[in-house]
Amino acid sequence: MSIKDYLDDRAGKCKSRLKEIDKEMDELAKKNDASEDEAELKAIGDSLAELEAEKAELEAELKEIEAQIADLDKPAEGEGKPERKKFLQFEERGGKNTMNASEKIEERKKFADEFRKNNKMTIGLTAEKNELRAVTIASGQIAIPTEVHGIENPAEVPYSTIIDFVKVEDMTGAGYNKVALVKEWSDANETNEGATITEDDPTFTNVTIQPEKGFKTISTISNETLKTSPLNYYGKVEESAMIALRKKIASKIITKAVGAEDDDGNAVNASYNLGMLNENTLRNIVIQFGGDEGIFGAATLVLNKKDLIALGDITSDVTLQNVYEIEPNAENPNIGVIRKGGTSARYILTNALPAFSDDSTEEGTTCMLYGDMKSIEVDLFGAYDIRVSEDARFEEDLLAIRGTAQVGIGVTRLHGLIEVKKVTA
Repeated sequence: MSIKDYLDDRAGKCKSRLKEIDKEMDELAKKNDASEDEAELKAIGDSLAELEAEKAELEAELKEIEAQIADLDKPAEGEGKPERKKFLQFEERGGKNTMNASEKIEERKKFADEFRKNNKMTIGLTAEKNELRAVTIASGQIAIPTEVHGIENPAEVPYSTIIDFVKVEDMTGAGYNKVALVKEWSDANETNEGATITEDDPTFTNVTIQPEKGFKTISTISNETLKTSPLNYYGKVEESAMIALRKKIASKIITKAVGAEDDDGNAVNASYNLGMLNENTLRNIVIQFGGDEGIFGAATLVLNKKDLIALGDITSDVTLQNVYEIEPNAENPNIGVIRKGGTSARYILTNALPAFSDDSTEEGTTCMLYGDMKSIEVDLFGAYDIRVSEDARFEEDLLAIRGTAQVGIGVTRLHGLIEVKKVTA
């Protein structure tokens, strides 16, 4: 095999793999747009980053090979230049999504340069799902390096991911959001022929969601990040600000959900009194959800980690084996599934709820929430404004990141949640 044949073979393999990468990136980009799952979005983002890196290496290798081929056999006058051939190949394969991915990266670089100059950025909120997801999930982004030396993230989960399971609405420009709830359905009436039908209209109530005043967060990163590239700096600041915002919202979701009321001061949630944790606890809670004539299976149990441990410690008096099977999620350790026989429920951990198993928890305290997490609505009333100060933590060599947002939270479904309250056994 001649040198030219060898180089042509290598070039062909590079081009073939580049086409495969473009196809894979197109498919991943479509999945990224359609997905709502945080773990899946993060996995997609990681895969796209790997493909971008591989693509860059292959393009560099192909460029070197083409240069070697040009030295061996320069194209005759009038033949298409390599750049033109590449463009034609791109046109033939319809590389719209590939260009979009590249353009997104370039756009992020522009934002990063601008942010580094003025230490201020705003994450806008529009009706587009992707931008809402950027605020509430902030993962799965395309090829954005955020691992910067200086301050390593701890191994602990920084916040409850309940924020990823609630309903999110963009209310930019609105002063508040008034949501109508069905309180009671109408009933059919039996009447004799010729008699007047008695009216029985359904009844409604309202829940008004208003933005919280002074919804602000503060976080820090190492001053060393300033020495990295603008994109790394931008990514690390955004990551830190997002974590702080999500942590604040996750905690606020619990405090607003517990004891939620409509505009007339009536309780929106159902209630269940729990006397002790035993082998029937999960079954009894699950059966309560759905009213007198139904049981909803696809609901979620929100509880303190101490109570999950306490449930896991319960053993059978007969077999002496653990009654409950607890299966943490491999991608997101904050969630998982708890099972007992034919009964199972997804769980979400939060330290915003007091532990039922803690002796200091008073009677009447809501210790768990169970139900449809979409019953909780998070309204975003404006952009998330992020600013960085080099002076606030100067003596510690840290950059202070302040985030401000207008967020409102409310329960918008009657009996969509059950509050599990501690009572005397």
